[in-house]
Order: sequence, then C-alpha cells, then structure tokens
Amino acid sequence: PVLDRHGIDADLAGDIGEKISAGDFSEAFGLVTPEMIDAFSMAGTPDDVADRMDAVLEHADGVVVGSPVGPDLEEAITLAAAAYRSTSRHR
Repeated sequence: PVLDRHGIDADLAGDIGEKISAGDFSEAFGLVTPEMIDAFSMAGTPDDVADRMDAVLEHADGVVVGSPVGPDLEEAITLAAAAYRSTSRHR
C-alpha cells in the first residue's frame, strides 16, 4: 500500500531490493527514480522542508531525521529542527 500511495512501481522496488540483497548497490541505485527519492525524503530550503513536514504530519505523529543529512551534521540537524518548529503543529 505505501508504494501504491506514492505511485511507485512495486516490481521496480522489488528489483531494487534484489540488487541490494545481492550487494549490487550501483545497479540498485541506478534504478531509483526521482519520484522514489521525493516520496521518502525531504530536501530543500527550510521553508520547503517545513511544507513537506506539514504534509507528513497530517498523517503521522512525527518525523525522523536520518542520514545522509549533508556535509555538516550539526548544521543539518539545526536546520531540520528549525523547519520542524515552523510547521503548523508548532505555530
């Protein structure tokens, strides 16, 4: 259901999983589409990320910040926290 909700081809996702299981990471990463990345990650300006967080928080209790978060871990976490604080849940 999660893949369907995001319009992601389940067969392609299965192919990616098989490549990862086989240790063929380059092939797996080559199959990942921009839509897949967009469905399961947040990136952009703090305002962009806050907007995406708002959309997620309509259906979830929280968000998780995980790696990779960029070259400066502390700055990335600070920016993510600022984006979270600016969501409608905290205004």
